Amino acid sequence: MELRFPKRFLNPRHRSHRARGKGSRRLFSHLGHEFRLEDRRLLSTVGWDGGAGTLNWQDAANWSADVLPAPTDDVVIPDLLGEIRILITQSTVVRSINSAEGLGITSSGSLTVTSSSSQVTGELALSSGASISASTGAVFTASGAANLDGASVYATGGAVLTFPGVTS
Repeated sequence: MELRFPKRFLNPRHRSHRARGKGSRRLFSHLGHEFRLEDRRLLSTVGWDGGAGTLNWQDAANWSADVLPAPTDDVVIPDLLGEIRILITQSTVVRSINSAEGLGITSSGSLTVTSSSSQVTGELALSSGASISASTGAVFTASGAANLDGASVYATGGAVLTFPGVTS
């Protein structure tokens, strides 16, 4: 649901209302009535565009709007030309991921999905010491080839991880 207000209503110079406070915890006053604005998180979809020309997940220029995916984001990596493996080299948390390309998680990296349904159809390769996890209610499926040798796999709060194409 989206609320829309006339510009006059949201103009802080308009004498009938004012907003005060910091960040999302603001009081809004209009015609003598005060309203407390609630905290909101907008879920968004972040797509891989490869703008940096690297295969590094942590390179912000590879993502739409040149911003790294946040823990509340749904990540989409489309089918790109050739066999691609995007590398995760740090701790990474996203709401969900749907990737038509391969993912590689290095020994210093980890991937956590926090909710919703996630799928990787390309190859999933975890280095020894890497980890992948899913938390409460998340369902993660790696339907392509998966190499998990020496890696850690965690599921908490009823989450499910499946690797039908596990090779080692």
